[in-house]
Formats: sequence, structure tokens, C-alpha cells
Amino acid sequence: MIAVRVGWVSREEEAQGELRGFTGEMLDLVVDKAFAPGTPVKLSVEEMSLAGKSLGSKREGERFAMRVRLTNLRRTDRERLLALLDAR
Repeated sequence: MIAVRVGWVSREEEAQGELRGFTGEMLDLVVDKAFAPGTPVKLSVEEMSLAGKSLGSKREGERFAMRVRLTNLRRTDRERLLALLDAR
């Protein structure tokens, strides 16, 4: 499991979850709070700080499947994300 913290840019509140997948500039997550489509979010994965916009979330039991389009993805971060997913 790759732990992730997702927070609203405009609030101090955060959601806890896990990274499920990564393709291009899109992250697939499962988190414990819902995020509306278009919401700017800040993410923390391992030691990386990322920013993106929520594409919405869908309830899966007691958690929410969420997709995020990253807006500040650097090449080094992309390589680290891919390495994390390959290692699990």
C-alpha cells in the first residue's frame, strides 16, 4: 500500500488514503473523504508534494475512489511515482 494524504488548497483539513494507480498525469486514489469535481487539491505521496484538481470521487463502501489530474508534475516526480507502483 502506498499511503497518500489529500487536502483542500483552501482548508487545513486532509483525507487519508492510498495510491492505486498512475497514468500520464492522472492519479487513481482511494480516500476517506469525498472531493467535488474541479476542487484544487494538494497531495503528499512519500516525500513528494504534488498539486492537482479533483475529477470527482465515487463511493466504494466506506471510502471514495478518486481521480486527480496533476498540475505540477515534474519528470523526477513522475519517475518516482512509477517506481513506487512497480515496487509494490
